[in-house]
Amino acid sequence: NPFVTGASAVRFYAGVPLTLRDGHRLGTLCVLDQQPRSLTESQRTTLQTLARQVVAHLELRRTLRQLEASNVELAAESARRNSLELAQQASAQAMCETLDAMQEQRYQAEQAEHRLNAVLEQQVQERTAELADSNHALRTSEARFRSLFENASVGMVRTGPDGLIKAVNQAYCRFTGRCAEDLLATAIV
Repeated sequence: NPFVTGASAVRFYAGVPLTLRDGHRLGTLCVLDQQPRSLTESQRTTLQTLARQVVAHLELRRTLRQLEASNVELAAESARRNSLELAQQASAQAMCETLDAMQEQRYQAEQAEHRLNAVLEQQVQERTAELADSNHALRTSEARFRSLFENASVGMVRTGPDGLIKAVNQAYCRFTGRCAEDLLATAIV
């Protein structure tokens, strides 16, 4: 030990390692003196007994701290479970009340649905007739536009939002000297 071999005035050293049950060494329980000495067998046994008692006391303190931490966790878990049980009871009560209210609302909704279905059926029939008339008018208008576009004596081009040619009439093809297939999907110059 450096206390004995070093420049200090220590002339006697006796130590016993403090080793936990898991083999981890914490340090040493030692006896120092400035006079040279030797230990009797009884003193060695006593020093070893003291070392075991120190280790037992340290392990007991560690175990006590772990138990206290476990107790705190258990108390928190118990409080959490009690809180959950109260919340579940309140939730069950609220669900029962909600189900009762929902059944009443469902009955009222079914009655309203029957009344609305009759009104909607009438509106669907009227709207279907309007759409049929609108579709006929649209087809007629498109046919008229197509005929005007294709038979116009001046060159006409229809482009999309991207600026590419979507359709050309024969007058435009004659003007450019190109066929419609060559002009489609090209940009107007």
